Amino acid sequence: VIKRAEDRELFKVAVESCGLKVPSSKIVNNLEELGEVSLPAVIRPAFTLGGHGGGFVSTRDELLRQVEIGLSESPISQVLVEESVRGWDEFELEVVRDRVDNVVIVCSIENLDPMGVHTGDSLTVAPQMTLSDEAYQELRDAAAAIIRAVGVECGGSNIQFARNRDTGELRVIEMNPRVSR
Repeated sequence: VIKRAEDRELFKVAVESCGLKVPSSKIVNNLEELGEVSLPAVIRPAFTLGGHGGGFVSTRDELLRQVEIGLSESPISQVLVEESVRGWDEFELEVVRDRVDNVVIVCSIENLDPMGVHTGDSLTVAPQMTLSDEAYQELRDAAAAIIRAVGVECGGSNIQFARNRDTGELRVIEMNPRVSR
């Protein structure tokens, strides 16, 4: 369960099995593997802390430069090139599930800063304050589906979402198979 929650590819499969989306992405180990990717994007070097070596890019030149930096900073020379959801709203749900499949949303958290500000640096409020009942229900339903698909049978998890305020588009950002706050 921990591996499925923390391995980006396994997590993507679990999320997509629920009919939900994660930001589109590509793992790259050298510039030749980069090929064509959609811009804007965010570069995330593997196994660095606090986003070190990563960044947002909008042009092909910025992409090549940032991937090169990320590859050199990553101890395994690997980066994730991911669809940018910078500027979208960020929400987190603290979710608990038991062995008989009771799922409880313990807390909703709204990041006051938009996506693009590291969650650990963002001001948050709990409970979330700006979602309509329908949009909040969409997040609750998604969180319940994700905790089941990942396989957490007993315990809590933190699930993070990005939501485009203008279009209502939703992306699942990550899941920590533990409560975070």
